[in-house]
Amino acid sequence: MCDVVSEELTKREWFVTGNVPFELFSSDFTFKDPDVQLSGIDNYARGVRRLFDQATSRAEIIACRLNATVPNTITIVWRLEGKVNVGLGLRIKPYVVFTDLRVSPSNGLIEYQEDRFSLPGWDIFL
Repeated sequence: MCDVVSEELTKREWFVTGNVPFELFSSDFTFKDPDVQLSGIDNYARGVRRLFDQATSRAEIIACRLNATVPNTITIVWRLEGKVNVGLGLRIKPYVVFTDLRVSPSNGLIEYQEDRFSLPGWDIFL
């Protein structure tokens, strides 16, 4: 699963495009970051597509590996840059995001995603 996630993220950049490979996700998928919490992969994909300016935003994958300390978890380190569709469009300074994808041991699908940022929220737009 880790290899598939890495390949699909590199190709689709779904963290900023919302172009999610739906077949990899559980119907019970939930997402959390410091500002947002939601349920459903459809809601996640729509939200990401609306939030990020599709012409300028990029998700550059730095590393994708099995988490050695948290079972059934893939950890992705990636660099986010571009603009968000807030107001007239705000540029965000590039920063690193740490994403944990928890995979269900019963069906092998991604059931949970949590994002942690290398910058505090107030500093992202400065």
